[in-house]
Amino acid sequence: MSMVEVLYDFDTKQPDELSLHVGNLIVNCEPAEDGWMRGELNGKKGIFPRSFVKIVPQGTTIASGAVFDVEMGLPEFTFNSSPKLSSKPFKKAKRRVGSLPSQATYKSAIAKPWKQPGIVCLETAPASEKVTKELFTSPLPNHLECEICLDVLNNPLITGCCGQSYCKDCIDRVMTMLCPHCCRNLETFPDKKSVRLINELEIKCRYYAENKCQWKGSPPAFTHHLKVCEFKLIVCPLGCGKQIEKKSVTAHTSKDCKLRKITCEHCHKQISYHNMTLHKTICSEMPISCVNQCSSTEVILRKDMDAHLNTCPSQLVTCEYFEFGCNQKMKRQDLQHHSSTSMEQHLFLVAESAKRERDARIALEQDVRQEIALLKAIIASKR
Repeated sequence: MSMVEVLYDFDTKQPDELSLHVGNLIVNCEPAEDGWMRGELNGKKGIFPRSFVKIVPQGTTIASGAVFDVEMGLPEFTFNSSPKLSSKPFKKAKRRVGSLPSQATYKSAIAKPWKQPGIVCLETAPASEKVTKELFTSPLPNHLECEICLDVLNNPLITGCCGQSYCKDCIDRVMTMLCPHCCRNLETFPDKKSVRLINELEIKCRYYAENKCQWKGSPPAFTHHLKVCEFKLIVCPLGCGKQIEKKSVTAHTSKDCKLRKITCEHCHKQISYHNMTLHKTICSEMPISCVNQCSSTEVILRKDMDAHLNTCPSQLVTCEYFEFGCNQKMKRQDLQHHSSTSMEQHLFLVAESAKRERDARIALEQDVRQEIALLKAIIASKR
C-alpha cells in the first residue's frame, strides 16, 4: 500500500501520531500494530488509526467538490475531463484538487467503537427479528462473537489470513481492504462451522418473561416463531402509533384505539372515535334544543332548525307596522298583544305615512306641469 485518504479528523495524543484532517492524503503507508498504520503526511512520519482512512489505489478518479491542500510528498495530479492520479514521479508541490466522494453515508450511520483502540465500525440499528446474544439461554462462546459489533455472528465470514470471524454486514460497513485483526490483505470465506455451532445453541423469544412468551428453540426457528408469537409488539394497524401485543390487536382496534371507526347513532355514518365529539356539533340528523329555549316539546333536528325558527314563539320578530315606522321588536308570542295595545300609535303612523305620500304626489304633479309648460314654450318658439 502506498497511499491512503483520510475519512475523519484525528487529533494527536502522542508525539509519534499524525494529526489528520478530512481529505488529507498520506503516502508511504504500511501496517503498524493492531488497528494502526504508519505513513508520511506533509513531510512528517508517524502512526494513525487504520479505521480513519481508506486506500487510494493508483488511477482512482477523484470526484470534484470541496477543496483540500496536497502538500510535499504526493504524486503530481493531472486534470483532464476528470482529475486522476498520474504515475509521474513525486515532487514538492501544493495543489488544489477535488475532494473524494461525499461523506453522507457516514453521517447517516451510527458510529460504534470497536473493542480495539482507534477502530470504528459504522453500523445501522439491527432489526427486531435479528438474533442477538442476549437471547441465548447460556453464555455465548467468544469465538462465536463478532469483534466489531460485539454481538453474535450474523452471516459470518472467516478471514484467510488469521482465521478471525466477522459478520458480513460489519465487514462491509468498515469498508476496509485489510483485516481489522492483523492488518494483512483481507480475504474472506463463508464460515459454515460457526453457522452450525450457533444453530446448535438454544435461544429464547425476544418477549420471553414471566406470564409472557415461554418459547425456546434454535436460531433457525426464531424468525418463524416471531411471525406467530402472540406477545410480539406491533404498531397499531389503524395508525395511532401505539405498540401493542399481537394477541391484543383485535381488542385494541375495536375498543381502545382512538382512530377506530364507530357509527353515529343519528346519521349512521362511520366516524373516527376521536372525531365523534366534533361530529356531534355538526351532525344534521342530531336532535337539538331550540336556540331560543322555547317551550316546544317537538323533536327538532339540526337540519330543521331554520324551519322551526319561522314558527318559534320565542323567536324575536319586528312589528307588522315596521314599514310605517314602528321599530319595536318582541317575541312572536307577544306580537298580538303589542298590536292590540299600540293600535292608536299604529293608526297615527299610518296617517303620517299617507300624508307624506300625498305631499310627495302633489309635489310630483307640480313638477310634471312645469315640465309640460316648458316643453310647450320650446315648441312654440320654433314655429
